[in-house]
Amino acid sequence: MPQPTSSVTFSRREKARLRLASQGLSVQRWESAEEVVRAFGVIQGQDLHSVHRSLALRAEDHSDAGNIVRG
Repeated sequence: MPQPTSSVTFSRREKARLRLASQGLSVQRWESAEEVVRAFGVIQGQDLHSVHRSLALRAEDHSDAGNIVRG
């Protein structure tokens, strides 16, 4: 398997920090649940409760999470 050509390396801790930030879990990035879904494109969960929790972790005001379309 070819090795990456980038000379940038990250520690495990730094990779974890960057991943949490990009997922909006360590830094509040969105105001509403609608903004979260727009940023991710879609939110998927095993059940409705887990989707609500995911939105609540990422949005300051997740009161519009009731607009979830189940399909």
